[in-house]
Amino acid sequence: MEQVDNDVTIHSDVNINRPKVWAQTRQEVCETLAYFRSYQSGVYHKDNVVYAYLLDAFGAKRDFCNGRVIISHGGGKSSKQNDKYELSKSQLPTDNSIKSLLNNYVHNQPLAIIVGNKCSISNFRVPARYCVLGMYLITHAWAEHEDSKDGEDSTDLTDEESLIDNIPSETKTRTKTNKHKTKSEPFIRWKFRFEWIDTQEFLPWWEYPTETMRTDMMDLDYSDNTSHSPLYQDPTCSKCKKRSFRIYESWMCLNCLCESFWKVWNPIKKKWEIAPQDLQYNQKFLSPGFISEEIFSIPLPYSIIPPPIKINDIGAYTLMHWRGFHCRRCGRVSCRVKWSCWECPNCRKTLLAPKTIVSKSMLIDPYRPVFIGPATDCEGSILDGSNITRERTILSNGAVLVTYRFPEENQIFHYVSNEICNEMPDIFLRDFQEIDNEQLKRHPIKCRMETQIFARQFTLNVGEHYRFALELNTVPWVEAPRVCSDTLSYVQNIIKDFLPGVSHDFNQMLVAMYMEGQKMSWHDDGEKGVGPIIVSLSLGSPAEMKIRRKPKKDSTKSENKSENKSEEVEEAASSSESKKRKSKSKKENVSDEIADWISLFPITRRSGPDLLLTLNHGDLVIMAGKTLQENYDHMVIWINDKRKRSIMTKDSKIWDRVLIKELAIYRNG
Repeated sequence: MEQVDNDVTIHSDVNINRPKVWAQTRQEVCETLAYFRSYQSGVYHKDNVVYAYLLDAFGAKRDFCNGRVIISHGGGKSSKQNDKYELSKSQLPTDNSIKSLLNNYVHNQPLAIIVGNKCSISNFRVPARYCVLGMYLITHAWAEHEDSKDGEDSTDLTDEESLIDNIPSETKTRTKTNKHKTKSEPFIRWKFRFEWIDTQEFLPWWEYPTETMRTDMMDLDYSDNTSHSPLYQDPTCSKCKKRSFRIYESWMCLNCLCESFWKVWNPIKKKWEIAPQDLQYNQKFLSPGFISEEIFSIPLPYSIIPPPIKINDIGAYTLMHWRGFHCRRCGRVSCRVKWSCWECPNCRKTLLAPKTIVSKSMLIDPYRPVFIGPATDCEGSILDGSNITRERTILSNGAVLVTYRFPEENQIFHYVSNEICNEMPDIFLRDFQEIDNEQLKRHPIKCRMETQIFARQFTLNVGEHYRFALELNTVPWVEAPRVCSDTLSYVQNIIKDFLPGVSHDFNQMLVAMYMEGQKMSWHDDGEKGVGPIIVSLSLGSPAEMKIRRKPKKDSTKSENKSENKSEEVEEAASSSESKKRKSKSKKENVSDEIADWISLFPITRRSGPDLLLTLNHGDLVIMAGKTLQENYDHMVIWINDKRKRSIMTKDSKIWDRVLIKELAIYRNG
């Protein structure tokens, strides 16, 4: 499809009153802009350096914005009180956000500023939900007293990133609320003055050309670079002997450690008093011109324009090709939603995604022996006291079946494949990568948010309709890619041949793909109607599957400690007797030479998850039991992110450094 590149240089007419970078959701901003990746905080910092600052809701008293000059606060420590967000404790210079902003201030490090349309202090219209203003320099930083009842906004805070990374079983939002409001004295809030840098590549988009004439303050003295402005030449405090610049019409000491902090002189009473809340700024302080020519001579560290996606440089499954898309035609940044291409949701400009087929040899662990018979590294690690038992069986095809028996007749079967058994998994790995289907895409998450949020993974649901956390489109088996039905038959045949007591009447398959560096965190597959048999197939790179008992089901956390201790003693005694019986049973079937060593196995751990499995290419995990999902969570992460790998985990597919496909197969309804 033909690409259209409009002239978006500084002299282009199309530049006027149009943001160069804008988005309609925070997810679009975080997935596209390398300089702002914070889903919650308005200050994005890394290694004590702030890269971008979001100016949106949750304003504070005396915040100001005319585009060229911005005065705002940072650092958080607000909580919901009486339907408003108010400062709940004092901000400190050692707080991460404050410390990072101060670091930018001291070292004259520019940062980008993004404005949202919920910003109530801007004197211009914000045409989209989020618009990048440009690059700014912090010229002043100071502390203020703030009464805790001066909160301005009342919007719920929702952990969007948690929703994106972990598909929730229920729709919920997380609101930070201070249930026990206490108030003794005013809190300290840090404020910062940002100024537009005139030497950047674009003129301010919110101004017409006649308004963009640079305002110079020719009489300013920049001889002291550490002071940043001549306002620093104002009086010295008689108490702390420190200078404070004159920000407001009345001078005051801005050293928060001084006893004269935030006090103004009352000429009538002839004494110092706590400054009122309705302070007025010094008008010179609200005008641009406090950046020295020396700063202007230094190149900006980065552009607000994201670099174009270069489709020929690297493979299709690396993180570079999973990032968002910046449309040079209209300026919109957006998430990559379709598997086949990037598409601007505003003007529909498209960029075809590269197609790379990764072979198994690029993904498997090069340090693992190539097993042509029963694998010897297949036994999982069990937590001591978890009441999980293990049984290892060598199958007729040379694979190994390890059975883990959990309490309440729940079981997990680990089918450990090998090179001889992997003829079909090798084909599946190739065929899944060749899927070129418009139905394979990222789907919205069901949640009570005003904006749409997409899950991380690209998904394709086959068979029965998916009714849970994602708004998925379902493809009938006859319309799904051939590899889906082939994989289903392969899994059914293995269960039929080697696990005749386990049902294999599946009617749904969820194919999911994750980008490099992503994961599915702790979760269960206990959605109503799913199971009780759930199968996942691993393709490509090795991974670790962790299973843990849910804390609410942990009977050892009883309220009565004495009863706990008694129960633990009884359980330990029972476990000891059980081990003795098992050991005796095993000893009857082995020679006296090794009988004394049987009690050492299986080897257990003293900490960590209840069960830890290593999954390799071609392995199957079959989870069976009516209460397994109710009582246990699980997660899958790839091993060694330094080598290119691909992995398929339950309900999702994960590739390390490359994309990988993963299947969850089960019966729904």
